[in-house]
Amino acid sequence: MINFTKEELNAYTGNFEVYLGEGKNGQVYRGHVPTNNNHELNEISIAVKLSKNHDSDTITQFEVST
Repeated sequence: MINFTKEELNAYTGNFEVYLGEGKNGQVYRGHVPTNNNHELNEISIAVKLSKNHDSDTITQFEVST
């Protein structure tokens, strides 16, 4: 499992700017994680789900898509 800080997720999602939708467990936002490899891909697209039960200091659920 990879853990991200609140500050990292804010940076990766542009402060949760791009809203993708909502499921029964929370809202989903688009983001991008920078990579430091020598491949053509400079970032990985991610979707971050904020649990409906989250508090402002805890973001525990995220889903990565490429």
